Amino acid sequence: MFPILNFVSFITANGIRWLCKHFPDEFPEEYIVTAKFCELVGEFNDYGNNRRRDMAMSADNEALTDERKGKLRRFCEIYCSMKLHPSQRDSLKPSQKGLILFMESCFWIIDRLFKDYGYKYFLTAKLNTDP
Repeated sequence: MFPILNFVSFITANGIRWLCKHFPDEFPEEYIVTAKFCELVGEFNDYGNNRRRDMAMSADNEALTDERKGKLRRFCEIYCSMKLHPSQRDSLKPSQKGLILFMESCFWIIDRLFKDYGYKYFLTAKLNTDP
């Protein structure tokens, strides 16, 4: 299920950009914001649900792991700053709280596995509930 989300996210972003370019009267430039969000969702999925070793968090390449963690943090910052419902005030919605919990738990587990148990890499998909 998650790989489809990633694929759909990037394809949708490209489709929106194409529509804005070729049909600007019907799809004004403001739609590009949605395209960018679709790309952020796809990127979050790449690093938050990876199943391939080349996408994994790596103990041997701390700079790459920090970059990937940074992309997850950036998505979290953007998503948690969004007002998801007209009645939402200053509190976070459950999906926003869940994202923070996932991200912080994921980073804590990765740090422990690398530092305390000598893991060389970690596939973040091992933390989700997708069988």
